[in-house]
Amino acid sequence: MPPGGRYSAGTAGSVVPRIAGTFPLDNFSDQEKLVVPYINGERSIEEIAVQTHNADFVVARIVNEGLRDGTIVLDRNLPHAEEVEESEKRIAGDVEQFLRRGRSMMNQDPETAWKMFKAASELDPSDPRPRESLRQTEDRLAAFLKAGGVERHKIPVLNIPIAEVTNLTLTPNEGFVLSRINGSWDVNSIAKISPIREMEVLLIFRKFVSEKVIRWKEKG
Repeated sequence: MPPGGRYSAGTAGSVVPRIAGTFPLDNFSDQEKLVVPYINGERSIEEIAVQTHNADFVVARIVNEGLRDGTIVLDRNLPHAEEVEESEKRIAGDVEQFLRRGRSMMNQDPETAWKMFKAASELDPSDPRPRESLRQTEDRLAAFLKAGGVERHKIPVLNIPIAEVTNLTLTPNEGFVLSRINGSWDVNSIAKISPIREMEVLLIFRKFVSEKVIRWKEKG
């Protein structure tokens, strides 16, 4: 397949991408980096999206960029230009919807607003509006999390038996954070080694605290 080809998310199940060159990981967001290992010629766009908990459009954008750079090839036929245009219009509409919903929630629910802006940013990383909205919301979220007891210097410890951990329903990101809780590392240390955004790590800790999965280690 020529490097200059284009892929449409509307035909997610019909193509299987694979990496055919050196990938510029330094230019990728944390969420995008989680997608790259799955682009191995064994999964369709739709399957990669499901397994990495992303929208089809997020994976499709990575594939399109790789096709342009020559770092990704497809094993099946590309769609028509009309399908590509329709996909791009759909992405733009979804970005606008996430931005509107996030702005309406910034005051009363900064956590949900942040998630809306994050989704918009992942759909279209070239749009500066979601990034700016994320920055503004993170300032509010920091105070919100601190009030809930989540602070970077605190050390988390499991509040449930190890045997019960396997019974938890966790996202890949939640599983990563939970696996790094060792009774010695503080929140800041875990955030630094995490492949996801620092704010998302803090929100995961807030969830763990509220669900009594963890507690904070006492000083002494």
